[in-house]
Amino acid sequence: EREAPATAAALAKVRWRSEAMLTCYPEESRARYFRHTDNSSGNGRLLTAILYLNEDWNPGDGGELRLFHPGAESLKIKTEVAPRWNRLILFWSDDRVPHEVLS
Repeated sequence: EREAPATAAALAKVRWRSEAMLTCYPEESRARYFRHTDNSSGNGRLLTAILYLNEDWNPGDGGELRLFHPGAESLKIKTEVAPRWNRLILFWSDDRVPHEVLS
């Protein structure tokens, strides 16, 4: 509850959309993204939105989003999110939310 006013104030700064990125990873590719942030270069991106469109995902398929606690050196896992159909994930694009995508 204490974070809600601060979060609302930060979200009020999101006034425009940067370039969208659309990605599709075929199951057989077993692609992954290693730990990173989406705005490490100050590219202007404030908020990351991921919408999962894979209807037939099953545990073991890979593609889970792993979120880490803040900090450049932090390897402490905050949570993992399964890429289930029609799930929308929003998170800050800067160093508050380092993350990776599992294979």
